[in-house]
Amino acid sequence: MTRIGMGIVRSPTTAPPGTHPRPTPAAVGRKRSRCGGGPPSRSGGLGTLSGYGVNPMMPLETQVCSRELAQRLAELGVRQESVFWWVERKLTYTGGLASQAQLRGGISAFTVAELGEMLPNEINIPSKNGKPRSYNHWLRFGRYRVLVNAFWCAYPGGTARTNLEERANTEADARAKMLIYLLENNLISHANP
Repeated sequence: MTRIGMGIVRSPTTAPPGTHPRPTPAAVGRKRSRCGGGPPSRSGGLGTLSGYGVNPMMPLETQVCSRELAQRLAELGVRQESVFWWVERKLTYTGGLASQAQLRGGISAFTVAELGEMLPNEINIPSKNGKPRSYNHWLRFGRYRVLVNAFWCAYPGGTARTNLEERANTEADARAKMLIYLLENNLISHANP
């Protein structure tokens, strides 16, 4: 065995000359902890995701907009096309075959990705006199670490009057709220790509 910087160990029989050796899990764990990352796991590999505030089994209800926001989007005329539907207050996967969900009174439970496709990349918020501004506001979204309504979706820029931001407990709800605001205030004419 030969030691090659940063704790990477190479065996002459496993790594042919001229190729990059693959680090052992123990070496990766040592390297990661030196770089300020999380602690290595007991097995010697990288630390677990839970130590970083990540929940690997996120419930589907947090990945789609709430039933109330989905209902409002339907009322505003957003085309009902989604892989998930709210049917009788339950989240249902349709696999793209939504006809049965619609027959049973279902409404589209739009995912974060579907809502992202519906939101425009940029908008122009008119001035008080109704004329378009010389600049556009670009879509941004993110997450606050401290606040209760942790996720935000915004079109920042300009003054406080022209800075649009919606907050919610889930990213899907923040995006849905922004889409509803844009439709209700005629800043976009339709929501479907």
